[in-house]
Amino acid sequence: MTDIKRLLEIGIAVNDAKSVTRNYSQLFRAPSSDLISDIENFAIRFTMCRVGDVDFEIMETAEANGLIQRFISQRGEGLHHIAFLVDDADALLQQMKRKGVPVLSDRPVRMANLKAFFVHPAYFGGMLLEFVENLHPWLDGKNYIPDPTSPLSDGLLGGSVIGGIVAKVSNPDKTAQAFKLLGAHNFTSADNTDIEQIRCRLGNIDITLVDENAKLPEGHWLCGHSGIRRIDVEVDDPSLCAAKARSSREYRVMQIDETTNALFSPRFHGAAFGLCPRAS
Repeated sequence: MTDIKRLLEIGIAVNDAKSVTRNYSQLFRAPSSDLISDIENFAIRFTMCRVGDVDFEIMETAEANGLIQRFISQRGEGLHHIAFLVDDADALLQQMKRKGVPVLSDRPVRMANLKAFFVHPAYFGGMLLEFVENLHPWLDGKNYIPDPTSPLSDGLLGGSVIGGIVAKVSNPDKTAQAFKLLGAHNFTSADNTDIEQIRCRLGNIDITLVDENAKLPEGHWLCGHSGIRRIDVEVDDPSLCAAKARSSREYRVMQIDETTNALFSPRFHGAAFGLCPRAS
């Protein structure tokens, strides 16, 4: 198949894109775009907020019964999809169709200078994946603007990079095979707090797959719906970052394993972040 180059975007479904963008921009000390409308293709308005070379696509509905509104009605605000950069979206879509992969359109959708298409989430165990050709212009010339009035103006995750995602899927073995078809490698099985996991690497990120049928203790952060559940960010000193978070009323910190803490806040609007050491 056409090579997957790297993680390009992380989509978040929210009620108020401008407000959430303000929080994410301050949390990551990241530049953000103006509000962009895409009524014709997806009936959404969105912004882009860039962390390293990955953009958070922060989306709100533009129609009363649009796809983002339906997502929020069913699951609440939260992580919606991830997108990978590819060389040739047309070629990849056709290759997937020949292999029986359930793509959601006959041809890539066009917007600005982009071509993009989605694969039905059932194919990836409940995860919605997008594949995008080219880079958008919406952050050209944009710089981070500090906002000391923001609740997340501490810039706790400033300078971090996106290192991986954790997803709760219907069948980890089958989902791993779907990722293998895309060129994922370094597959390993791991036990983490009595939860079986499959891990692999695709492009520039690690992907962790957790069985949605795993028996979880009451109140565990993975309880609830399947899909993308956590974004892992690499920071210089995870322990120091976690200590700073604990000293603030804006965050809740949970120890995941010896090297990872999970970070939660209502101001993340359904997302969760894992604090990980930088890759050597």
